[in-house]
This record gives sequence, C-alpha cells and structure tokens, in this order.
Amino acid sequence: MPTIEGKPDAAAPRKRKEVRYDTAISAPGNYEVTRSSTFAVKIPMKVNADKWWVLVDEEYAEVVEEAVFRMWTYDEMVDMRKMSTVFDQLRRVHMIDHDILNRLKIQRLMTAWSFAKGNPRLAIHHANGVLTDESWDAVRRMQTNIVRFLIEQMNERLEL
Repeated sequence: MPTIEGKPDAAAPRKRKEVRYDTAISAPGNYEVTRSSTFAVKIPMKVNADKWWVLVDEEYAEVVEEAVFRMWTYDEMVDMRKMSTVFDQLRRVHMIDHDILNRLKIQRLMTAWSFAKGNPRLAIHHANGVLTDESWDAVRRMQTNIVRFLIEQMNERLEL
C-alpha cells in the first residue's frame, strides 16, 4: 500500500481560529436601513379659486403639508417589484406596472401625514404595518396634482 508523504517545502497547516461570539446586539451602523429610517416629503401649497396648487418653493406657500415615509429594504423593494410585475402577452415580456408599484409603496411605506389636521376624513390608519383600505381611499380622493407631487417626491428619495 502506498504511503503519502508531505512535501518538504509545504506550508504548515492552518490553525483554526476561535469563533467570535457577540455578547450584545450592536446598533445598526452606517448605510444600514432599519424600521426607524424615515424621510419626510414636504408639499407646499396655495389655494387658487377652489383648487390647491402645489408650489415649488415653501416661501410663497399658504400651507405646507408633510408626509413621512420609511426607507425600504432591499427585500421589500424586490417583493414590491415582483408584486407589480405583469406579463404582456403580445410582446411576451414581463413589465413593471408603475401605478401598482406606487400604490404598494404608499400603502406599505407611508407612516404618517399632516393632511388629517385640515380634514379629519383624510386620517390614515395602519393594520399590520400597511395602510388600511379606508386610508388608501383617502389618498385616492385627494386632488391629482397633490398625489402626483407626493409620488414624485417619494420616488425621488426611494429610487436614487
């Protein structure tokens, strides 16, 4: 039976390092997203006739409303994109429906807004971390220019 001999110039076998055990859970560091990572979208507005105009600058605004969103994690982003993907039979490709994606972002990521102060019917409520159907209806009842501005500002922060 042949015997196996080591090479004379071979490196010594590596020693096993001791396993590191953390005794306490460390706080999140730089670049990590947590449930408490939020951002606010400010909506400066001015009333003209019976319609609210969304302004670019807060300086000339009569009212500045605010909506607070939490940052999404990578897994949440992937899940929402998958849920909003539709298959186009004609082209035979999968495409993201951005209307569905924006609705999911608002329903899952919006934590609070100040519109309820001026109109109690616009109060938002959450169930299991998601906006209730009544709260989503409140968002849909708002003027289109306000909702569009809110979505644009939200996407500017989430997608960059």
